[in-house]
Amino acid sequence: VVLEPPFMCKPFLCLCDRDKQPPVCSVQGCKQDLSKTKHFPDVFMERQGKSMMIFCRSKQFGCDWQGELRNLLNHEATCTHPVQCPEKCETPVMRAELEEHVLHDCPHRKIACHFCEEQVKASDMNQHALVCPDMPIPCPNDCPPSGAKYPPKQMENHLEWCPKHMQRCEYCQHGCEFQGNTLDRYDHCKMQEGYHLEIVTRSFQICKKEIAKLEDIRQKYEDL
Repeated sequence: VVLEPPFMCKPFLCLCDRDKQPPVCSVQGCKQDLSKTKHFPDVFMERQGKSMMIFCRSKQFGCDWQGELRNLLNHEATCTHPVQCPEKCETPVMRAELEEHVLHDCPHRKIACHFCEEQVKASDMNQHALVCPDMPIPCPNDCPPSGAKYPPKQMENHLEWCPKHMQRCEYCQHGCEFQGNTLDRYDHCKMQEGYHLEIVTRSFQICKKEIAKLEDIRQKYEDL
């Protein structure tokens, strides 16, 4: 409960929007500038508001206090009944424990995901983990160390060097049919340098012949 006085401006009596800077009049049609020099607390309306008869916020939990709004804070300082959690978790909480509950125990409190930093309800965190874009996942090749996990953004880089990831030879487009894990491919490329030079040369010769054929065709069209 915030017991702030209402403000008055000419020609209307109004409550200003305190969230805006400077505060603005919420009465339709009022053009007054509500800077500090043009508006002031309305003591009469403040007195009227604080004289309203209200119940304790713990009425649903058995508190039968009833009094003026001005006395509410004094009553709540001594009220021994629980209150409703402000996060609407439907958990009755003792006033002395309310702050601790809201910060650390309430299932509706917002906490940051450890991986993507998105603000998520504590009760929804397990569900969020299933769709979190930055949740580490295990390598599909079950590579050592056992149980190691990697963020999705790093998985592509990991697979490039994963010792169990099956890869084709980097000269496969020239005809090499080797396929093996990263370490085996490294050894293969080192041991088959001569063979790779041979098939690359062969590919070059084939491309050279194809280019010559295309050149002949182009020349024939130009001679027409």
